[in-house]
Amino acid sequence: MTVNQNPTDQDWVDLLDEDGLTERRRAAEDEHRDLSTNQIRHLKKKAKSDLYFLCNGVLGYDRMSPETHGHLCSWMEAMRGERYRIELMPRGHYKSTVITIGESVQMALPNVDNVVEEWPYTLGPDIKILLGHENRESASRFLFEITEAFVAKPLMLALFPECIPSRRVQRMSKWELDLPRSVHHKEPTFDTIGAGGAAQGRHFNWLKLDDIIGEDARESEVVMGRTIRWFDNVNSLLTRVLVDGWDLTGTRWSYKDL
Repeated sequence: MTVNQNPTDQDWVDLLDEDGLTERRRAAEDEHRDLSTNQIRHLKKKAKSDLYFLCNGVLGYDRMSPETHGHLCSWMEAMRGERYRIELMPRGHYKSTVITIGESVQMALPNVDNVVEEWPYTLGPDIKILLGHENRESASRFLFEITEAFVAKPLMLALFPECIPSRRVQRMSKWELDLPRSVHHKEPTFDTIGAGGAAQGRHFNWLKLDDIIGEDARESEVVMGRTIRWFDNVNSLLTRVLVDGWDLTGTRWSYKDL
């Protein structure tokens, strides 16, 4: 499955199966058992601080290029600490993979030796991230790949066993994912929303708003206006409005685009 395909119900069942996770975890430990404690610590710090390394080397997105995606990752790292960021690229250029999937995973990784200083990256698994798309079903595509990172990617399983969730303890579904945490929040680590939707009183440290404008909005001034009005109030979804923030990622469709 790619980020442009909706996972089926069976895809989710297979991904969240506890027996399958146990097998994948055992295989990952066997595959990477030669890594020393110092090597593991170094790789954990590099994954937390180097977005290109995380996406390409750990998560296995091998269609990335140093020229295009390396520069994008460098820009994202330089913009840490900025509360409002806009990233515009043509469709099919892996922007969702890097920005919405890869960096969301990175934000939630443990901050080993305080290798990253900017909020909210310092929160590690205690972070609360809302994944937004034109509709919630599509936002669930992003959540599927983020969940896959924590329960199916071999190097992630080997490096970050403390982040592996369990359905017996954490919330895990096609709409939300909890990682093991040191604090209790009513919000999961990762939640999903469609443009125009309500978060039922939940508030987040970071909003990943990706392609919340689609073809329907491009073709309809009514839909475009409704989405723009929803976005005008999007800061109400933040936990601490003076420090939390969002990414607005997508492709510009028209001069009236959000």
